Amino acid sequence: IGLGSLGGYLAKNLSELETMKNLLLIDYDTVEQENIKNSIYSQRDIGKLKTEAILQKIDTSVFSFPISR
Repeated sequence: IGLGSLGGYLAKNLSELETMKNLLLIDYDTVEQENIKNSIYSQRDIGKLKTEAILQKIDTSVFSFPISR
């Protein structure tokens, strides 16, 4: 799934499901100021790859496959 506004929240919620085993997280973008308002990201995420920033926000017991390039 992409990690924009909807995708970020979706990844977090899916990672919290007991039945979820794997997530494939794909986004080639970095977090920018305009991404903050309607998304799961915060000011300290600006400049990070979305795939790296989201891993700090989701349940890490789910095996995640982040792809950024």
